[in-house]
Amino acid sequence: MKNIMKAAFSLSLTLGMVATSAHAVYDLKPYTVLEAGASNLTNTVFVVVKEDVSHSGCSESNFIRLPISNQLSGTFLETAKEAIISGKKIGVSFSGSCTNGAATPKNFSLRAQ
Repeated sequence: MKNIMKAAFSLSLTLGMVATSAHAVYDLKPYTVLEAGASNLTNTVFVVVKEDVSHSGCSESNFIRLPISNQLSGTFLETAKEAIISGKKIGVSFSGSCTNGAATPKNFSLRAQ
């Protein structure tokens, strides 16, 4: 159990450092998360945001989706859930492609207020 806790803490520190450096490099924009979940129909994890993401060129103006098969899909969903719980925003930059009509994230982070 201690090893699991150490690994989780280490991962959270690593993700925090990546998120901090990613903000400067990838120009992550802040988004307010209204809802986060997964769809068996589309095989995606999704985040519904307050702000409009139509600039991405995708048909769903307030959805961000990542295929479940993407290795970061679980982390994306957990980051969005943490944003809801903590009242913080997520930072997102986009890949320029759409997943099931929604913008696909390239980089994301949990933002400090």
